[in-house]
Amino acid sequence: MSMDHLKRTAGRYENPPKVNMRFYKEIAQREQDFKLRNLIATLREERVQCVIGMWQMKLQPKFDHMQYKRNLKQIAHEERQANKATILVRKRALFLLMQRDYQHYLEELESLGETFHNERK
Repeated sequence: MSMDHLKRTAGRYENPPKVNMRFYKEIAQREQDFKLRNLIATLREERVQCVIGMWQMKLQPKFDHMQYKRNLKQIAHEERQANKATILVRKRALFLLMQRDYQHYLEELESLGETFHNERK
């Protein structure tokens, strides 16, 4: 074996391996593409959030208007229920008053007897 052969063989293991520059460029390009994809995804997400925010801002007045209408209907319904309850209470009070007057009339009729009955005719 010659000395030249030993240098070539030992050099393979002692010196750093030769790497093609195209490999480094491809790695750098992939990193750049990865960063760009992340940036695009972030921008898309921000755009979606912005669109949702604008949609909600447009919806809020409509929602408030519908809530106002629902509240008006609820108030009208409660007012009708209160009026019905008031009418029922008044009817019951009138019924009790008429019943009391009728009982009073019957008591009067019993106490006065037929004379009162004849005079009423």
